[in-house]
Amino acid sequence: QRKEKTMMSLHGISKSGRRIISSCSVIAAFILILLGMNNVLMVAGEGIPLLHKSILTRTDVSNQAALALDLRDMALSCKGKKVNDAEDIYMNGKNSPRVDRFGGPTEKKRTLAHVISDEGDPARNLAYTWAMLGLAENRDSSSPIEFSFTENAGNNDILIRSMFTSAALNDNDVDQCMLAVEAAVAFQLFMHTSFELWDSLHDCAVSSVVGYNFKADSLHDNDNGALAIDEFIAYWVGAETDSDPNGFALYNLAQIAGNNWNTLDINQQPKAHSNIRLLYEEAAGLALSQEGACTSSNTKTVPHLWSLANRIQSQMYIPLIQNLLAAFYEKDVDRVNIYSHAIIPQMVQCPKSKYQKIKEMMLELSPDLDAINPPYISMVQEFYECLGLTCADIGAYKTDKIPMCGEIPKKLPLAQYQPTSNVLQQSKIDLDIFQMHNLMMVEHSITAWDFAEYYYKYGKNSIIDKETMEVRSLQSIATTNRRKTAVPFFELFEGYFNDPNYADTKIIDTLNGKGKWADAPRSTKRAIIEITLQAQVLFMYVLSELADTVKDCNNKNPNDNDNNANSLDEVAAYLIGFLEGHLRGGSNDGILHWNLAGKRAKNFDTVRRDPYIAVANDDLEDLLFAGQGELRVLDCTDLQLTVDRIIANMLIPLYQSILFYADINEDVPAFQGTPNGNSEIHVEDSIAKGEAFAYSMLPALAAASPESAKLVHDNMITVRGIKPVKDKAQGVADALASTLNYYKLSCVDIGILDDADICRNYVAEKSPQKTMSNSTCSTWTIWYGMTIVSLFTVWFLDL
Repeated sequence: QRKEKTMMSLHGISKSGRRIISSCSVIAAFILILLGMNNVLMVAGEGIPLLHKSILTRTDVSNQAALALDLRDMALSCKGKKVNDAEDIYMNGKNSPRVDRFGGPTEKKRTLAHVISDEGDPARNLAYTWAMLGLAENRDSSSPIEFSFTENAGNNDILIRSMFTSAALNDNDVDQCMLAVEAAVAFQLFMHTSFELWDSLHDCAVSSVVGYNFKADSLHDNDNGALAIDEFIAYWVGAETDSDPNGFALYNLAQIAGNNWNTLDINQQPKAHSNIRLLYEEAAGLALSQEGACTSSNTKTVPHLWSLANRIQSQMYIPLIQNLLAAFYEKDVDRVNIYSHAIIPQMVQCPKSKYQKIKEMMLELSPDLDAINPPYISMVQEFYECLGLTCADIGAYKTDKIPMCGEIPKKLPLAQYQPTSNVLQQSKIDLDIFQMHNLMMVEHSITAWDFAEYYYKYGKNSIIDKETMEVRSLQSIATTNRRKTAVPFFELFEGYFNDPNYADTKIIDTLNGKGKWADAPRSTKRAIIEITLQAQVLFMYVLSELADTVKDCNNKNPNDNDNNANSLDEVAAYLIGFLEGHLRGGSNDGILHWNLAGKRAKNFDTVRRDPYIAVANDDLEDLLFAGQGELRVLDCTDLQLTVDRIIANMLIPLYQSILFYADINEDVPAFQGTPNGNSEIHVEDSIAKGEAFAYSMLPALAAASPESAKLVHDNMITVRGIKPVKDKAQGVADALASTLNYYKLSCVDIGILDDADICRNYVAEKSPQKTMSNSTCSTWTIWYGMTIVSLFTVWFLDL
């Protein structure tokens, strides 16, 4: 079992340095082509030219490229009304012989019908994992998702064979037979090409393990000793012939779509392919060929390949999306069916409610293509940002048939909070957590959890610099030195855990089956990881951003951040997130602090009914607007007061969560750790969740009252053989109540549960300082007051 332990470390390189590295990467890629790759590490055979010699592979993948000739011969059989011959080539292969890794002949041929399952573990293919998750029946539940990667590999094959059968029964219908060939490209060839892309990452990660024998490395553990990344480009481009210069593979599909959507480059090649070719050259020519690549001494190769693979995969989606939208416009039912099944399941990476809707309308029901103003095209367009694409990437269909869509506004509202700067990329950090969550839902797959670890360590969705493609990772947030500015909280947490990277240690250990929860079920581990990310990693980072807000104010530079972002807007981005959407109150798709506050408000009846929104979130939005006004006019004294109120507000759902799980776990028996049939300990997930939330507050509680913190610890932290919540939920409520005044909160802010009334023994300060959560009047007074001040200032300056 491979466990990659390295961490991307780009933060020590200046932004200008990263731009130089990025520019040099592209230049070096072209130099490597011109030099014929003489200095590139090759083991088995010379590379081959592809696509009119515009691509030179590093290893011999001629047999892999020849699989495209099967598609040529299938099409010829269809046109000759020989459907059975076309299906025979599909099932048994014809042109692509298989050899062993040393080039020795075998009796087997590659077949499009079995290419997914025959050439490796499908679970190593991230695109295939998304497809299986997207089609899972219990996708809407919180239960783990179980499916067999190998058994499900044949689902699309069944659909293709049914097309051949239909063509044969319909007098060898040419059009229906050609549809089956096209489906073989969109389903089978696309998915296997994706497999080789991700297999190149897997091979490198295995070779990077400490103590691995590089001389027999897994980089070349493929047919004829080929690099998996070379196999990828061979399947993407395919072998061409003089009569068909564009070949018959995915490149040809992209070429036709590019013509229709006006997305060709100056060389009349699809821009998607041009981008893929450059990224391939960077992967094969730099990442895999640099000295010490894919060894334990080079910790940068795996994260580099992770980034490249994600960007290549996004480009591969383009022709599938273009063909789906074109099919909608042309009311082509057959191609709507093909391309819906090819691309819609990939959208499971995106906001849950949107995916459920598009899945139901396009996969579970039959789209009504004759409806007036059908919503399908606009629905697909909503997924571009999540899939790493833009409207310009897709283009406009036949110039004006489907106009190019509009890009997402740079200052997109966050749950109706209107930022003054572009913090879209900061807000997309929640997509990393959400996609980790989906991958950790998969049972019985080591690889799915490996991918989740890549998301955590290297990031994907939250881009810092589009020129260098530097990405913000959750691990970088969990370990950054900026947390030291979160006074006094970081010092409290570091001292309590005796570890400056306390949250990162917990997450990495849990991902890799170490530490306290090593033998726990995956659902328990998933809960620990997700709550730690939400309530510890991002919580501390937001505190540092709040400190930075005041610092920027004092320095009279509110936008002294990445891409000139306003520091308070960044706070909103990390508290609310991209998934909440732009409407007031947010959505059920969120996964950050805002969503947690909304859930707990329902549990503790701390909601406002008009509109229906958590009191804590309503107040938080007002505080953000108030702080925005204060920052704009550089009123740093009042801004500090607002920041203090935001911090107190952030504690409310954490208090509520501890109490919520104390109430649930009061009736849970002692944790014995008895192994079950799967050699895993039996533990209620609620115990793990209660512990994770307790750890997110214990250092802060200890600062307010060591005695109360000890009682919370003894009741909420799991110890084998000791019953949880031994002092009852009310005892925990009383302990929490004794710390509220310290953080300028009242019991009314928290609310009550039937069996745990935090107000029962709460003693308020004689002259409590009113907080924003118990004084709506104060909230609106500050917000409106600062707005008036801001408007007056602007008017005065204009004079």
